[in-house]
Amino acid sequence: MEYDRLIFIKKRKKVGLAGWWGGKNEGDLYILKTLKRTFNKEFRLSIINIPFQGDPRTIEYLNTLDFLIIGGGGLFTLYFPSPFGTYNEWGESLKTPFGFLGIGVQEIDEKMTGILANILNRSAFFSVRDTDSYNIVRNISDRVEKTYDLAFLYPRKIRARTGGNKIGVNLRIWDFDENRTYDNDRWCRAINNLKYEKVKIPLSFLKDIDDRVAMKDIAARNSRIFNIKLYNQTGIMVGMRLHSLIFAVQNGIPPIGISYAPKVERFFDDMDLKEFCLGINEYGRLYDLIEKAEDNKERIKTALDRYNNNANMAVSEHIDNVIDVIKNI
Repeated sequence: MEYDRLIFIKKRKKVGLAGWWGGKNEGDLYILKTLKRTFNKEFRLSIINIPFQGDPRTIEYLNTLDFLIIGGGGLFTLYFPSPFGTYNEWGESLKTPFGFLGIGVQEIDEKMTGILANILNRSAFFSVRDTDSYNIVRNISDRVEKTYDLAFLYPRKIRARTGGNKIGVNLRIWDFDENRTYDNDRWCRAINNLKYEKVKIPLSFLKDIDDRVAMKDIAARNSRIFNIKLYNQTGIMVGMRLHSLIFAVQNGIPPIGISYAPKVERFFDDMDLKEFCLGINEYGRLYDLIEKAEDNKERIKTALDRYNNNANMAVSEHIDNVIDVIKNI
């Protein structure tokens, strides 16, 4: 019996999971947890942090894998995730088959379309998490699939939701660049002026982009760590980080987004709730939008239920297909 078990383990393919795993971001960490929970049953896993190098030593290691999964999360922002921006320089030396799973694509510079086309041609699969990402990649190749954020495979639900009435808040550091117009102080003042109690929900704890620093001036108890139970106190969630909003949606909590990056607005577009997403400087509209969310909770709940069901089914089916692809490649 023990011999048979060892033979089974040895036969399992070795699969690399490459993503933003080192940033101490609860959203990315939950995606990693989800992928490990899913693929551990089928494969031997190797966790790889992005960025990594496309140097010969790294490629030599990647070539010991049977398959490489890149994603999920917002990997393609203004730039390609390193080292895929230089894929044409080292791609031929990578013999291991690979695929991109449940990623976001913010934009593709015209000068980079040839590189992405080569990546798409080599990928066993290339799936994206929102409609705009799909349309961007579809203009380059039809080898792209539309799914949802991978966090919807195992929704992060509160075990016994009692229904809170506080305003959940997540802000992130975004004014560290002189070219960015985000005003954290004004957002904090706008949130403090709301008549409701607040609960701060940080998702990132990395030095220089610690959410707790961004929210230090909000009049509410500080949360040293992330805890999904904080959502139990929350009746409406105001968030910048995408997964602060995704976790709210998974628990049926009306979300109000602050669109510091296109992925936030896209999330609301795909839920048919674009009216509840604020621009980066629209702190003056926050109070009225909170009141609108209060007045439209039933309509919002219907939209959230529909999106949650569609996302869970689509991601589950897609993951099953990915497992089949890897097993049969």
